[in-house]
Order: sequence, then C-alpha cells, then structure tokens
Amino acid sequence: MAQEVADALLECKVGFIGGGKMAQAMAKGFISSKILKASNVLASARTEETLSKWTDIGSHGTRDNCRVVQECDIVFLCVKPYLLGKLLEEIKHVVTEKQLFVSVAAGVPLEFMEEALPKGSRIVRTIPNTPCLVQSGVIAYTPGGCCTSTDVKVVHHLLSSVASAENVPEPQIDIISSLCGSSVAWFYMMIEGASDGAVKVGLPRKLATELAARAMVGAGNMVLKTGKHPGELKDEVTSPAGSTIVGIHSLERDGMRGSFMSAVEAAFLRNKEMNPKSK
Repeated sequence: MAQEVADALLECKVGFIGGGKMAQAMAKGFISSKILKASNVLASARTEETLSKWTDIGSHGTRDNCRVVQECDIVFLCVKPYLLGKLLEEIKHVVTEKQLFVSVAAGVPLEFMEEALPKGSRIVRTIPNTPCLVQSGVIAYTPGGCCTSTDVKVVHHLLSSVASAENVPEPQIDIISSLCGSSVAWFYMMIEGASDGAVKVGLPRKLATELAARAMVGAGNMVLKTGKHPGELKDEVTSPAGSTIVGIHSLERDGMRGSFMSAVEAAFLRNKEMNPKSK
C-alpha cells in the first residue's frame, strides 16, 4: 500500500494557495525528498517576486487561486488565518469531489472550513514547521469528518517525507502549534545567544554558531534515542562545582524554564484568538 501511495503521489497535481515561506519550505521539502515532481506543483501568490521563487524550483506560479483548485488534486491552504475565510468564499464555487484540502492556517478549526466549503469537502488541518525544508520538520494533523482512510494515508505519506507526522485529536493542534511551530524561532534565539556568548569569550562567529546548532541537534537526538528524561540527561553532564552547574544557575536565575513555559502558553492563547469563531 505504501508503494501504491508513493506512486500515486508522483503523478498527483499538488497546489499551494499562498506561496510564502511555509508553503515554499513544504514544497521544497516534498520535491527534495522526491515525493513530488516539481513540474506537478502549482502555487498562487500575489506578487511576481514570490511567484518567481516557485519557477526557480521548476514549479508553476499563478495569481489565480481558483486555477489552483481546478487543476490540482491536493490543495494546501497556506494563507494567513485572517484571510482564510475570504479565500474559502472565493474558491468554493470551483470545489469538486476530487480535491483534498490541507490547511496550515493556525487557529482555524475544521468546523469553520467545512462550513465554508461545499458539503462533503475533504479537509485535513495541519500544523507544520519550517524545518520541513530540510526534511527535519514536525507536523501534527487532524483529518476532517469527510476524509477517507485513503486520504489519511496519502497525507501521512506526504507529510512524513519532510517531517515526523502525528495524527492527533484536533484540541491538541493549537498546543502543538506553540510547541513545535513557534518554538523553532525561540530555539534559533537560543543558538544565537549561545553563539554570542562564545564570541564574547573568543570563538569565531561562524564556528560558534555551527557548534551551538550541532550541540542542540545532538541534545535533541539524545532525548529521542535514549528515552531518558531531559532532567536525567542534564544531570549526566553536570559535575559538582563544575562549569555546567554554574551555567545552569545563571540560566535559572534569569528564569529560563519559566520563560519557555510562558512563551508556549502565550503562543497557545494567541492561536486560540485566531479562531474566526472567537471574533
């Protein structure tokens, strides 16, 4: 079955409405992993500058959102949450039974999209993050009530080519958006801050940034591959009166863990606010 799904995707026409950074990251990831042909991808965007980025990777661009729906089998909805309602109103008259829609709009529930599109429309709600570009993403997804088991297999196979893909209950989506989507930016800040510290005490910038990033990747892999609690792994590198515990004390004095907890909660609450039905 997996091979059948893979073969079908190679011939599938996939569209992206909204051709910005997230759409580009996902499309480039799909193409790099050879799950899609670049020539089978069509994206819509408002500016020629954005459209040129799609032609640069061998795909096609248009300013016509309805064309994307009409020509594609799978359509990713990648516009900003506040624009999604207007977009669904624009395209609903060209929606047929053939399209499978995949939304990446934070905070917009399946119910809102299912009510906006024709009855029976097949929609999957997802939350990806930008490391999909390098096949290292994390994506949570929830299929709508009209999706078939084949739809779920196709979406899972597609998303798994660029990310660790998890089928989760919809109430968890906004939490995962904060944990895995927004937190990427915070982790970049951690890498930048660690690099700044190394530069301050004498390391060249390029080397400092590369080593900080590799250390973060390694720490993540240790958590995933050993199955140990992060606190246990922390203790394994924390010697009595050593440099690590002094650094930990400095971080805790500045409220590092509390800051991360607050950031996740704040991003989660913001995602809830973006639900059009909360307006």
